[in-house]
This record gives sequence, C-alpha cells and structure tokens, in this order.
Amino acid sequence: MFQKKNKEEKFNGLFEAIADSIFIADPKSRKLIDCNKRAEKLTGYSRKEILSMRADKLHPKDLVKITMDDFKKQAAGKLLIVETEILTKSKKRIPVSINSAIAEVDGKPCVLGIFRDIRARKEVEDALKKSEEQYRLLADNALDCIWILDTKLRFTYLSPSTERILGYKPEQMIGTKLSSHFKKKEFLKTSVLAAKAITNYKSFTQVTFETKMLNSKNEEVDIEISGRALLDSKSNKPIGLQGTSREITKRKEAEDAIRESKNKLQVLYDSSSDAIMLLNEKGFFDCNNATLRLFGCATKEDFCSRHPADFSPQAQPDGTDSRRYAENNIARALKEGSARFEHLHRRLDGTEFPAEVLLDALVLKGKKVLQARVFDITERKKTENKIKESEEKFRLLAENSIDCVWILDTHLKFTYLSPSVERLMGVKAEQWVGTKLSSHFKKKEFLKVGALATKAIINYNTFTPVTFETKMLNSKNEEVDIEISGTVLLNSQGKLIGLQGITRDITERTKAKKALEQAHTNTKTILEKAQFGVTIIGKDKK
Repeated sequence: MFQKKNKEEKFNGLFEAIADSIFIADPKSRKLIDCNKRAEKLTGYSRKEILSMRADKLHPKDLVKITMDDFKKQAAGKLLIVETEILTKSKKRIPVSINSAIAEVDGKPCVLGIFRDIRARKEVEDALKKSEEQYRLLADNALDCIWILDTKLRFTYLSPSTERILGYKPEQMIGTKLSSHFKKKEFLKTSVLAAKAITNYKSFTQVTFETKMLNSKNEEVDIEISGRALLDSKSNKPIGLQGTSREITKRKEAEDAIRESKNKLQVLYDSSSDAIMLLNEKGFFDCNNATLRLFGCATKEDFCSRHPADFSPQAQPDGTDSRRYAENNIARALKEGSARFEHLHRRLDGTEFPAEVLLDALVLKGKKVLQARVFDITERKKTENKIKESEEKFRLLAENSIDCVWILDTHLKFTYLSPSVERLMGVKAEQWVGTKLSSHFKKKEFLKVGALATKAIINYNTFTPVTFETKMLNSKNEEVDIEISGTVLLNSQGKLIGLQGITRDITERTKAKKALEQAHTNTKTILEKAQFGVTIIGKDKK
C-alpha cells in the first residue's frame, strides 16, 4: 500500500511538473476528463473550462475533421504522433505535436495525449527555407533521411543518413521506384497517401505515418515518414514529393512496452523522447532511457552512480566553472520553482554538445526534488549561426553599398534604409525610418511611384521586379534625379510583408543626357541654316 501511494505521489508530481501539456479524454464521448497545469497555460482556459469541453473543441474548425480521424485511430489503440494546431481561448492558433496512447484511468481505458508546443521548431523550419544551401547542409548532416521523389515516385535525392537507416548509399537508390523498397501491403498504404498528396496538392497538408521499409538485406525496418507535395516555385504546380524518414525501431520497442503497461507514469516518463532525470541534494536518483542515449550510459545505475559534474567539461564556453554554474541554477530552481538555461554537456565518450536545460521543482515522498529535462540543441545552434551569418552578410552588403538599399512595409512606410541615404538625400537613415514614401515626392512624381507600388502589393504573386526613373525630394526639399529598382518582399510562407529595392542617384547621367540632346539640337540647327553644303566625314574618311 505504501509503495502504491509513493508511486501515485511520484506520478502526480511528474504529471504537473512535466513541461508538456497533458489532456486525458474519454475515447467514446471525446469528453476531456483531466489535464495538467501546462494545459491551462497553453490554451488559456481554466481547468474547469477544459473539463467542460470535448477534445474536438481544442482545435480550429478547419482541422477538426482530420484531427478527430486521428483521435479515432488513437482510441482504437493505434499509437500516432501527429502535428496539428490548437485554438486558444483568445482564438490564437498554436502548432503542436501530439503523442497519444491508451492508458487506464480508474480502471477505464482513456486516450492520453501529450501536447507539445512546437512554435519554436516551426520558426526554425521557416528560417531554413530561406536558403537552399542551409537546407543542403542540414540534410547532409541530419540523423533522419531527407528525400525527394518525382511525380512518378522515383527518388531524385536522398541524404547520407540513408546508409545508416537502410544500408544503401544515396546514389544506389536515386532513380529507383518507391515501390521497390516496400512489401506489397505496406506500399499500398504509402502509395495511396502519395497519390493523394500530388492530386490534392492545393489542400493537402503534411502527413506523418508509420510503415515498414525494406533495407539492403531485404529486411523490413520500422520507419516514420513525414511528407508533403513539392511545388515548383514559379508555377506552384507539383513536381514531386519531399519529406523525411526516421528509423523508429527503438521507439517501436518502447511503444510496445507502453502498450502493455497500464501505468500512466510509465507512459509519461519512460516513453518520452526527451532526456528526463530526477535529482536531489545527493545527485541523480532516476532517469529515463532518452537520458541514457543522450549521455552514452548503458544503464540507469551507471548514470545515477555518477556526479552531475561528470557530464560537463570543467568550464563553460564563457569560462564559468561548470560545477558552480550548475549549482547556482539548481539553487535558483529550488527557490523559484523552475529554471531554464543553456549548458555545455559532455557524454561519457568525451564528446561535448550544447543543451537547453529545464529544471522544475516538485515534491516526492515529502521532500523537494528537481526534475531535469535536457535537450540537445546542436542543430538549432547550427541553424541560428547560419541565420546570423546570412543577416551579417546582408547588413555588410547594404551598409557598404553606394546605392541606397531600402525596405517599405505594406503601408508604404520605410522600415529600413542603408547609410548611403545620407549621401543621396542629405538625411540619416533613422530620420526617414517610419516616414511615408509619399512625403518624399512632389505630387506628380508620387502618382507614378505610388501606382507602381500599389500594383506590386495587389499583384504580388505575379509581380516582376521593375526599374524606372523619377525625382525625389532631398533634405533641402530639392528634387534629385534617381533610378529606382524594386520588387515585392515575401515572408517564408510566401505572404507579402512589403517592398524592397535600391535607389541610385542619376543626376550626372541626366545632365549628360541633356547635354547630348542639346548638342544634337545645335548641330541640327547649324545644318538647317547653312547656306552652303556640309559634309560630315567619319574617322574612316567615309
């Protein structure tokens, strides 16, 4: 009885302390019957409000059908990890990843869903889309296999991780048909989804599903596939499919164990893909399998027998002593209830990796302990560094350009101007930021400029870059002859966020043009008034 009480106490503590939102629903009525505090924070609803709702009310109307189809599969005992969106009380859409399983609550089977807020991950994915080179670097170094198929379902690209997952080098599979890598039963399911993605590409969203793929030894490997239609950037028509394949053999083994277990603590704790550990003033006393994988330990005993300092280098990148840095954060978490920070960790084999650590205080057996969650953020750091490098290159290019580089929002207000605006117009960049484009032209000239800007905004999907000459007012309210080259500015989702371009001072060019025209006029006048014949001989005497 004492052990059962301790087990329930341990579960209840983790249920509330876990960083993800948890919802428990009746599989038949879909009525929500329990949730943790993270669920209240994620949705903006109180616990009382949540328990008066059905599971479908958590999602936007346009996603309810597909989400509830997945719910039915989960209620039938199928383990699924799906990505969708929830709708908060304030009507805000938040992307989430849902990992569900069947668990017994008070002797009755219920659907237990772990909702993870993936906004940060989505932002990173959007940043990656800005650069094909960044995508290539990520693909070549990803643990998952990244692939591209043409419309005939033949591989045109596979990342190097193909060899680790299936035993094939990428070049061995390129040009082969998708069907040749599945047994008939598994390919039927995969091909139906592929055909649906290509046929209904306008409405088809990304799909994630599990299947079995044949490796180089003709053995079936459990994998998880996430895919979507690949569209041509110009015609917006499908040119194939793209996605990732992840080997889930280990995860399938874990899921089998979870399915057999009726203990909610096991579902929440051992099945997590995140490294989770428990510690007190003496050190670690429990951890999950992800922790063992992350730090390279063979068993829980192996991990818990070591001091936390054994998993860190002597000093952090800024020179701070690792032991002191960890102790200060532990003390802060115990005092304030939680702490989030970045930490450089080291595996048992000596390899170091950057991590994000989340500490949450909880009470077990009447004593205050900490739950630690450690996330390997190596890929995120690489992505952030690439984004910073890209931004730095743009800044250096813009700030050292002879021409003025500028950006306007959709209200035609300046949001950025390069320093060269001072040479062209006699004003510092910050003096014009926030001002309307119309305030820098005389009415006649702005009618032309404004018409082109409006056309670009309305027809941004088909608008092509334009170059034209006009006159702009400088700091002395004098007109300056300029040439403007501009185009539309889109975000990573392809939506219009403004206009961008460059402005060049063409005063000297305009003067030269007028001088040439005047010389031509003078010559013509002389010839017309001449009372004698005039012959013009070129350098070749002809």
